[in-house]
Amino acid sequence: MDDTVLFKLDIPRPPCIVREVSFRKLEKIDHNLFVAELNDSDLVKLPPEDLESFTAVFNDILFKLIDKHALVKTRSMVERPMQPWFNDQIK
Repeated sequence: MDDTVLFKLDIPRPPCIVREVSFRKLEKIDHNLFVAELNDSDLVKLPPEDLESFTAVFNDILFKLIDKHALVKTRSMVERPMQPWFNDQIK
């Protein structure tokens, strides 16, 4: 004979942590258009003479092109803490 035991545990759930995640879909960039715009930029056409200026122009142009071709997207992610009984051995 089988018996069923029902019970209710009044244990509060751990709070969920919500965090914002920013990312870019770099794999979606049109590489031909990106390279064409990079070749048309001052970085290639009129490169600065000294390293400091070159680095500043490089960063400026690259960030502008990446911002144009791969917009930053932000999503809310919910992190749920692992339950104490669900550990690496059970996985």
